[in-house]
Amino acid sequence: MVIDFAQVPSIMFLFSSLLPMIQSFLIRLPVLIGMILMGCVTTETRQDPTAPTAEESSLPSPYEEFEADRGRLRKTVRLESTGRQASSPEAVQAAHRFFAHVSFAGKKRDEVLKILGDPQTISDYGVPMEDDPNSPLIYRFDTGSGGVDYAVFFKRNRAVKIISKAFE
Repeated sequence: MVIDFAQVPSIMFLFSSLLPMIQSFLIRLPVLIGMILMGCVTTETRQDPTAPTAEESSLPSPYEEFEADRGRLRKTVRLESTGRQASSPEAVQAAHRFFAHVSFAGKKRDEVLKILGDPQTISDYGVPMEDDPNSPLIYRFDTGSGGVDYAVFFKRNRAVKIISKAFE
């Protein structure tokens, strides 16, 4: 799905384009919940060293669960099969809400980083960011068996679009 800030999509278009990703996630959710209940995975919340402290954060809340979802973005589960920290179902759901409600249009790269933090700290599957202010920031929410990438693209150091892509 591509969100171009020059053309604001209707809510129905946004919902219809996210529906396949939501369905894919819901199909996998019972398996992941079962794995958690059987002790095959453990949960952990990662700390982002670049994230602002509560005192530093003077961000307006665009929706009710904004601050809680910001924290959930880095909630992980340890996959017993690989030992890697993968994004939890809560993190994937929080990312969906976050990118649906928060506008990054026209924001500078450092402003996006202040809101979302370093993309590599999302989980063990995090994507390192490049130094170029026009390179995209890719936030990967990978459960170990699929997930979603949210890529924030910049032009002249300003966010111009977000592309989300589900993967298996």
